[in-house]
Amino acid sequence: MVADIKIKDTSIEVQRFFKKFQRDMPGIIKESLARASAFGSLKIQERTLKGKDADGNRFRPYSRRTIESRQEKGRQTSFVDLFDSGKMLGAITFISTASKGQIFFRRQAENRKAFFHDTGTGKLPRRPFFAIGRKEEDKIKKIFFDNIARRTARP
Repeated sequence: MVADIKIKDTSIEVQRFFKKFQRDMPGIIKESLARASAFGSLKIQERTLKGKDADGNRFRPYSRRTIESRQEKGRQTSFVDLFDSGKMLGAITFISTASKGQIFFRRQAENRKAFFHDTGTGKLPRRPFFAIGRKEEDKIKKIFFDNIARRTARP
């Protein structure tokens, strides 16, 4: 036995709902990407200030000379937080479009500093901070999809 149900509704109300849904969806996606990107940039900053990389591991310790220099300036030396003037971490920002969200550095000078820290170029040890960890990625996905669900739910 097979049951076949067909519903045909040409009412203006249903047509309006789908037109509105089609019209509003790009904005809803953009907003969801913005929320997810904001969370990602905040997590990178918070985690870095705690001295941890994307996987939750501690950064390699400061060199003896760096510790001495930081102590002279009155800065903490117990763990590496990549915070000197605050410009690099303060330059982390995000942007979203209807199809993607990006986290980036506002200024080229800070982008360059971050590259050196992230890759370990020159005398700097590799301290990969500008990344999203697995747990953060799952949370970002949840934020994205929860916002879409909230915005598309019918009252």
